[in-house]
Amino acid sequence: MIQGKLSVNYIIAKLYRDLGINSEISESDVIEWVGESLLFIGAFDQFETKIEKLTLENYKVKLPCGFYKLYNINYGNQPIYYSGKSLINNYFCDDCQIQLCTSGNCNQTFYLNDSYIVSSLKDQEICIQYMSIPVDENGSPTIPDDVYYMKACTAYVTKMIDYRMWRKGSIPDKVFQHSEKEWDWYCAAAKGAANMPDTQKLENLKNILIRLIPKQNSFSGNFQNLTSPEAKKIQ
Repeated sequence: MIQGKLSVNYIIAKLYRDLGINSEISESDVIEWVGESLLFIGAFDQFETKIEKLTLENYKVKLPCGFYKLYNINYGNQPIYYSGKSLINNYFCDDCQIQLCTSGNCNQTFYLNDSYIVSSLKDQEICIQYMSIPVDENGSPTIPDDVYYMKACTAYVTKMIDYRMWRKGSIPDKVFQHSEKEWDWYCAAAKGAANMPDTQKLENLKNILIRLIPKQNSFSGNFQNLTSPEAKKIQ
């Protein structure tokens, strides 16, 4: 469970303290490596969830700045379904498109292409919910305030510093191998710590899984009442 964020400057200070480095470390390199380590860990709760309203122009709109992964898209309080990039969904060429729905009461569809959302809707407003990498006022990635994340990010940067020195023959194999093992362990530990559910999440999981009648079509209703307890009416 993620609670709070730390600046990348914390990792820089920790490197000087833990490794006893007397020479200057490249701050830009550390920022890049910290960003890489966070993507390698990739736990859901470490990302920031954002919601934005976008306007489609000629069936498409550019993805928001900071977009990492899509969570959901809605139009008129109804979800838009993901589709493939086939002729069925060729929205730009009426002569090429294969028409499957002629009733006028069809599910709207979309797909992602070259940093754009491409949809069956033309010149309409949609709401997009997506995952974004949290950054500070300088545009540097922030780190979850968790001891395993602190150790994992530090371990990855240490591994990359040692990798450079190992490539030059400045350190023995066993030193670099130890750095690799440290990173592997703390990467898994950070992801496990972030994904560990608290009491409220465990209750939601219980209500979803322990049911006589599963809610298989929750997506179409935007997952409303998905975690509510099942009401058993026995007569």
